[in-house]
Amino acid sequence: MPLKRSQWSFVVVHAALISLLLGLWISHNYGFEGELVVSEGEDTTALRLFAHEMVLSQSLGNVKGVSEHVHALKQFALPEGDDLAGYEIQKQSATQSGIEITDVMADGLIATSIIPARNGVGPGLEFEISGRGIVVPGWLLADHPDHRQVDFGPVVVEILNFRRQDDFDFQAQASQASHGISIESIGATELLHIPLPGDIGRSFDAGHGVEVVVQSYVEHARVDGGRLLDVPNAPANPAAEVLITSGNQSERHIIFSLFPDFSIHELSSQAPLSQSIRLDAAHKLQKPLLSLLCDPSGRLHTQVTLADGRTAAVPLPQEDFTAIEGTPCTFTLKRFLSNASFTTDVHEARAGIETGTDLVKIRVTSGSAQSEFWMKLGDTISVPLLGNGRSLHYQRREKELPFRLGLEALNIGYFVNSRKVKDVTCDVMLAASDGSSEARSMVITQNQPLDYMGYRLLQSRFEAGSEGAASTTVLSVSYDPGVPLLYASFILLILGVGWYVLSEGPASRKHRHSRAGADPVGHIEMVLNPQELVGGGETGPTADAASEPAEDQADPSLTPPEPIEAAHRRPQTTQ
Repeated sequence: MPLKRSQWSFVVVHAALISLLLGLWISHNYGFEGELVVSEGEDTTALRLFAHEMVLSQSLGNVKGVSEHVHALKQFALPEGDDLAGYEIQKQSATQSGIEITDVMADGLIATSIIPARNGVGPGLEFEISGRGIVVPGWLLADHPDHRQVDFGPVVVEILNFRRQDDFDFQAQASQASHGISIESIGATELLHIPLPGDIGRSFDAGHGVEVVVQSYVEHARVDGGRLLDVPNAPANPAAEVLITSGNQSERHIIFSLFPDFSIHELSSQAPLSQSIRLDAAHKLQKPLLSLLCDPSGRLHTQVTLADGRTAAVPLPQEDFTAIEGTPCTFTLKRFLSNASFTTDVHEARAGIETGTDLVKIRVTSGSAQSEFWMKLGDTISVPLLGNGRSLHYQRREKELPFRLGLEALNIGYFVNSRKVKDVTCDVMLAASDGSSEARSMVITQNQPLDYMGYRLLQSRFEAGSEGAASTTVLSVSYDPGVPLLYASFILLILGVGWYVLSEGPASRKHRHSRAGADPVGHIEMVLNPQELVGGGETGPTADAASEPAEDQADPSLTPPEPIEAAHRRPQTTQ
């Protein structure tokens, strides 16, 4: 019906309620929260969401002394909530194995330890890393892909087992870090060496009319659709893209430092222009790497790899402890087993004593064979039933942000004469990922969030670096596109309710009716026959009409009714 002026406040209030519901729907479906983890001198665009996923990966190779590079084959987003038991990640078929979550634990711990085993997975050892009053225990298995390397914060420790003396002698030698491409072209008399990264895009003469141009070089390589991409959070995998031309002939190579036998190339003709091409790029370490080398005789040696190269291996002292070069830490050997395996125990974390994490129990099925194991958030486990070199990774889901954040400095303030933290300030550099805006230097504190491109960033927690090590900060990031509509809805709701209260509402209309003195709509009369209250025998109009003469019957409408109170005062008899 046509709206009257008194109904406008009604429309405003309900419009506010509808827009409020719409804003909540937008926030629920398009808003998200996560964390940015970045160290000093680094930048990132990857936001770690609080939702989880399972990633099926394939190893691209295995180089001694270096963690193998993995390529993600499939990503399975896990539903949110605790009820994941029985969730089927991948259905078993003739071409793929089945993956299912059989059990979950929201706040659990996985305790593992090595044990002597006749059919173990190679040498194993228990040790301690100590420094600055902190002692951290650990263990490693040389021939197990998931337990041969561990990150202890200021240092990474690994164990390598050598069965051939030649392989051990090569690894035990000291080497300096070098970055460059070495190319031997067809018919050339000497090797062409191109330093990196300073000579990217420059043309070099390789002899006999062959020209070489290094088009790109990245430290954390990933190939997508034939293109070389740099993924800062991916494992270290130096790679370069090289273009070689001679007249009408051309060939493009993507070569990897860690995997010299794995390369991608495009040739314009059957005859190659290069005899061999190799990328020499040392791993850009973020922290020292302590390698424990087990020679063919079973003796342990130590070797430290730093950013400028690695030291020569030396036998582990008889005291079984040694200082780790480049760190304030000391390595102490507790137990060495020539053939070892490991055992696993899963339990819920004790409240107030232990800090647990999300655990899932995975069942992998391939034909009639099955394998079950527990995984904690962040674990990567190799699963032979999934295929050679394949593994599962349980991780938090990531989302690419439209801007890049770099941490210039993490400033930690302490109270006077105390190690208690007073405040934390992050000096960051922000810029749009697509280069549409210039980089801006900004400050984020615990009590002063930063709003940038619709995102709110807040200092959450941090890890102070030791001497020579960079500090790391964790920023809480939230994105809620429904907030502007929610604020507008609340303002509109307040205006509508205020309009209704101040305008002519129900109370004003009631007051107008009482002043007008409107007549009643009608009245009700009640007539009660006294004879029906005291009558004997049969009662009712039919019985009375049959027993009394017609002349004695009076018209009820001509006789005024007796008061109700009098009728109730008459004595009543009961038959």
